[in-house]
Amino acid sequence: MSAEPDTESRARPSSRVGARLVLSLASGRVAFRVVTYGSGIILLAAWGEEDFNRYAAAAGPMLWLTGLVAAGPEKAALKLVPRSRRTRGDLVMPLRSLCAYLPVPFVTAVAVAVVVAPESTPTLWLAAAAGQIVLGCTLVAIALFRALGRPGRDVAHYLTLSAATAVAVGLTYVTRPSPVVYLAGLLALTAVLNTILVRGLPRYPVTGVRRARPLLAGTAVLMGLPEVLPTAATSLLYVELALTRHAGDSGLLFLALSGWSLLTAVSYFLQRAFQPATSLRVTGEGAVKARERAFLIARVTVGLTVVWLALAVTVLPTDLATARPLWFMAVFLLAHAPAHALASYSAFLLENVSATGLRTSAVGAATGTAAVIGTGALTVPLGGAPGAICALAAMELAVGLNIWLRLRSARRKPATEEGE
Repeated sequence: MSAEPDTESRARPSSRVGARLVLSLASGRVAFRVVTYGSGIILLAAWGEEDFNRYAAAAGPMLWLTGLVAAGPEKAALKLVPRSRRTRGDLVMPLRSLCAYLPVPFVTAVAVAVVVAPESTPTLWLAAAAGQIVLGCTLVAIALFRALGRPGRDVAHYLTLSAATAVAVGLTYVTRPSPVVYLAGLLALTAVLNTILVRGLPRYPVTGVRRARPLLAGTAVLMGLPEVLPTAATSLLYVELALTRHAGDSGLLFLALSGWSLLTAVSYFLQRAFQPATSLRVTGEGAVKARERAFLIARVTVGLTVVWLALAVTVLPTDLATARPLWFMAVFLLAHAPAHALASYSAFLLENVSATGLRTSAVGAATGTAAVIGTGALTVPLGGAPGAICALAAMELAVGLNIWLRLRSARRKPATEEGE
């Protein structure tokens, strides 16, 4: 399925992205990420290490579900909906239905589980999973408002989501409920906000054009994989950690990766904000320049990641990593941030050049996921949570190598593609 844009638009989208719009959109996301990261520290203080580790062991592996639900549909909505006219209803309606109906069985299941077995581990894991799924639906609904030309609703709802999370965390700190109660309460707040969002979405006539839904589905799948698979790989590191003698490090890993998510969210946000402008810039002759830039960036990424991995694995067995594991993870994650940003940008350029580039990005993400899991099988038993941090770099190494090798091969052949 080729993820090409809807060509029905009467005019090409504007290539300009105002600083005021970017800052306003960023404000809501920054607030949400800061609250999310801060909540981990407050919850640790409220519950103590034992309950917090239990919470982190359940919440950590479920984080990828938000991306599974939201990443592809959100990016597809931002790409296709603004460019549609006659088939706008055919695109908005299935996304609206996803946000409205997907949460229902999961919220119901959690409600039943809380009544039947309120403090059981399966209930805790179910509540964590349902919370991430409903959050994903909420993010898709927010993206739909922006795709429909209402960015003010985007900012307002992100701030509301931040406030709801802050309230849930504050009440938890004061009243000390169990992790199950906290997750169930946060789920209820998110579900209510999601319902308000869905009811506020405008309705458009549905024409029944056959190609609209396959186009939407194909675009969502191909554009979602490069974000979903890395998040899934990160979540699986919690599982690998739980199977070792370092199972008690789940809380440390959760805190470190919550901070890491703040950094990765910046690159994903900037990509979404500038995607329409980039999509226009890399067509025609711009496609050749974009592929060359992606090739050079990928080569630099590989070099940086190899050096980082060599240093991290060397330090991992030493007292420096074991004496202050959280500091070790924070420093090494910050040192790895440039390689992550470069790899992400290289893949982003290819995604917007052509369908072939989009497939290359998806293959790189799949390869990187396998690399993280395989590397974690070696480093997690050796170093616990710091070992899991070391394994993360395998994603950027695999993505960079995939792009570098594919584009190097393409450079040796006559250029036959100028942006499909």
